[in-house]
Formats: sequence, structure tokens, C-alpha cells
Amino acid sequence: MSTNVNKFKIFMASPDDLYEERKIFGEVIEAINRSRGDAEGFHLEAIIWEKYAYPEANNPQAIVNKILDDAALVVVAFWNKFGAPTKDFPSGTMEEFSRAYEKRKTTGKPSIKIYFRQPDPPKALAQLEELRKILEFKELIKDKTLYKDYLVAQVFKDVLQEHINAWISIDMKSAKLSPNKITNTAKVEPLSDVRSLLKDYFEEIERKYEGIKKPSIYFGISSLDRNLRQLDENNLILVAGDVSTGKTTLLINLVNAIASLNKAVLFISPRLHKKEIVERLICNSGGVALSRLKSGKLKDQDWPPMTMAAGRLSEHAIYIDDNYSTSIDQIRKVVAELNTSHDLNLIIIDGLNYIQHENDKLGQALRVLSRECRKRWSPEIGQSYKV
Repeated sequence: MSTNVNKFKIFMASPDDLYEERKIFGEVIEAINRSRGDAEGFHLEAIIWEKYAYPEANNPQAIVNKILDDAALVVVAFWNKFGAPTKDFPSGTMEEFSRAYEKRKTTGKPSIKIYFRQPDPPKALAQLEELRKILEFKELIKDKTLYKDYLVAQVFKDVLQEHINAWISIDMKSAKLSPNKITNTAKVEPLSDVRSLLKDYFEEIERKYEGIKKPSIYFGISSLDRNLRQLDENNLILVAGDVSTGKTTLLINLVNAIASLNKAVLFISPRLHKKEIVERLICNSGGVALSRLKSGKLKDQDWPPMTMAAGRLSEHAIYIDDNYSTSIDQIRKVVAELNTSHDLNLIIIDGLNYIQHENDKLGQALRVLSRECRKRWSPEIGQSYKV
């Protein structure tokens, strides 16, 4: 590791029933270090008290608090247990949250992210009492901070990875990191006279009326495609939704549908590795459950459709950019390179909150890009991967 690295401690506070989440916490931190740390000059250290609290004849919570005080980000999580009481608080996890919260009020740090896993139905009075304490804590903090509910540990992994990546991108300036700067390279468009606009517009209407023009955005889902006929190829479309609600799955379906029409597609995902994207493309095209592919529990009947799907995909003009530290400028370079040899029909960006940008003007930058991306560009350097 380089000596010129910004180091951050990430602390997880949770009762002992969240063993799986604490394991996931370490895996997510390690994955982010591998995918972004070296390229962007930072290293995250995952801190859980049982690995870092050394034996000492002292108040155990005081030792944990010393570790907590150096954290740049504190992750707090609850499930079925509220935790054991300490000298001053109903639980150690609550003390850790309170200490971090008070420090943040005076210094602006650490950042705090709170998660609640859906509890199991209580089967005894003791479990009911634990649940009551958790609900009281949620009520106590509702006016102080936002929190996230989730169902299972895998959802926690997806949410945590997204939130920590967003935290890194947002806090880069204060950490004196050096993200790629966005420059405004938009060209001023020449003025148009209404006569030529009306001529083009009525030609467009005639093609639609005669059924000649097909929808530019084609998901392969009939009810959805009927509603999208009104969209034309210059639209900038935002697909919004909560974490793990199927946005990426919908976009993967779109990639396969558009590529099947022999059109070129660029899929940009700062949040997924190219291997994961290919897995999803194969499963979507072949109708095979992604969970079986990931777990290695494929059935004999899964192989023929997967093989056929791989054959189809290899013939399609699908390009993947999985650069974790991408910016609008880098995306512009990738589009420029591909448009010299392929007239891109669709550009998909999966995970807007991972895109580096200045002054919170990502929407404006995307609008500029959407106007430029249909034009031929001079070649510039960019990295992409052909499926």
C-alpha cells in the first residue's frame, strides 16, 4: 500500500445477534478497498469491538469507546436484541451511538448510518422486552437521524455497500482526496428556426401514425413498452426506487431487449463488477435463476438455455464499463471512443450516486451528455469491455 493514503476507521456497533451482518461489514469494506482504494488513494479499516478491544482490568465499554472515538463512519445495527446494559446506558450499542452522535454535533464527525433488520416474532417475554427497547430507541432517534429498515442480511450487504460508496464520494473533498474533476465541455447549439422544426416534427408524427416507427426504448415487456412509445431516442430517463427493488434487473432486461434488435448498448455500472453484470445478462437472457448460478446449485436443465444465451450475447454489441471511480468526464471519453466505431443507441448508468461530480450538478451534466451522445466524437481514451 502506498504511504500517501488517506486512512479511515469504520466502526460497527451492534448487539451480538448480528454476527452475519458484522461478517458482511468486513467483506464490504475489503471489497471497497480492492475496487476503489488503490485507485483513489484511501484505505478503510473495518472495526468491530471483539477484534480490537484488548484485555484490560477496566470498564469494558470505556475501552470500546476509545476505539470508537477515532472512527470516521459509525454503522449502527439492530435485529432481535437491544444489547447488554452498561454503566450509563441501557445497552452498549446505544452508548456507542450516543457517543458518536454527541461528537458529531460538536465536530461534524463521524458520519452515522443506522439500520434495523426486521425482527423475528417474539416467542418469550424476554424477547418481547428486547423488541420493546428497540422500538423505543427507533422512536427516540426518529427526529435526530434517518435510518434504514431491511429484511435479510443480503439486503444489508447491498445497502451498506451503496451507502459507504456514496459516503466516500461525498466526503472526498473534506478528506482531501482527488476525484476526477468535471469540466463543462458542452457546446453551444446553433439556433433553430421553427419552419424546419415543424417539418421534422410532422414527419415524425407520420411515421408514428403509419406504424413505421418502433419504440426506441424496448424492455420486451408488452405493457411497459406500450406506455413508452411516446419516448424518442433523445430522452434522458431516470429509473428511481428504493434499494433492492429490481432497478438493475429491469435495466438488464432493457440491455438484452435493445441488443436483440442489433443495436449498440453501453452499460455503465460503478457498483457492479463486470463479471456480475455478465452473470445477470446470461440469467436474464436464458431464464435461469441468478441465485442458483451464484450458489453453484445449477440444475442439468439450466445448461442448455445458459449456453444459448451466451451464444446470443456474444453476437451483440454490448459494452460494459465497471470503473468504480468514474465521472461524467470519464463516461464522456468512453462514449467518444465507442461512437467512433459504433453508433450507440442506448447508454445506461446503473448507480448515479457513485458518479463523481461537482457542485451537485449531476442532473445538468447528464442532460448535457444526453444531447451530445448521439453525435460522432473524435477518439479519446476510455476503458470498456466487450461481452
